[in-house]
Amino acid sequence: MELNTNKNPYYFFNRGTSLNALEKYEEAIKDFDMAIKLDPEDPDHFNRRGTSLDSLSKNEEAIKDIRKTNIKVMGRMLISMIWMINFYCSRSVYLF
Repeated sequence: MELNTNKNPYYFFNRGTSLNALEKYEEAIKDFDMAIKLDPEDPDHFNRRGTSLDSLSKNEEAIKDIRKTNIKVMGRMLISMIWMINFYCSRSVYLF
């Protein structure tokens, strides 16, 4: 069985995480770039790339990635909260 790595964002994410742990930040960033290209909706990709950028003292770029992470996570939380409110209200169950 052949592993098709060029289309799997988690392959690049995991390899980037390993490279980051080995302090090979430039290589890690390239892998996180590829993970983001393949799956731009996953906030973890931005978070890890931001960590690598921070390790290289690329503060402005790191801050941009951390902000993207926060926006994506907050967006998912908001969607979950709206879904939960609709779920409970449609069943006349009130939390308060």
